[in-house]
Amino acid sequence: MVSERFVRFTMAPVALLTFLTSVVVMAIAASLEHRWKNVGFPNNSYRDRERLLLVAGIWGIIVSLYSLIGVLVRPTSRAFGVLVHLIFYAIAFFLYLCGAASLTALTNSIDCGNVTWSRCNVVKGGLVSTGWIGTIFTFIMLLIAIFLGVKARSGVGARKAALTEA
Repeated sequence: MVSERFVRFTMAPVALLTFLTSVVVMAIAASLEHRWKNVGFPNNSYRDRERLLLVAGIWGIIVSLYSLIGVLVRPTSRAFGVLVHLIFYAIAFFLYLCGAASLTALTNSIDCGNVTWSRCNVVKGGLVSTGWIGTIFTFIMLLIAIFLGVKARSGVGARKAALTEA
């Protein structure tokens, strides 16, 4: 059985970092969305990838805030259990991974000094890098949830759901 202190000291800092990174990703993607909605997108590929990272940022905010509140307030509750963390962070991880990887592939061969549209450096330097940072933090949270899930299933095979019952 894992102590509440272990759960709080492992999950709370990573959930906070995931929340802060998701806020930054969402803010950059939302500002690009607003800017390009007025001026026009460079092409539909940028629009789709930027919107995917916008969704990843919003989902990351919701999930990490839910996780942070759950870990700090009620780590023994089944509403904030292992399965909930596994599902929510798996979705967040795949959203971040798809968005960051596709935007990286799109901007990999582009030199911002030679393009005619503005905000190239924001996309290439800001959104891509914070997208990858968000991917890393959600992956770390997913690994912690997997560890707690495996620990909860070990022993006599009892199905336990709360984070502290692992």
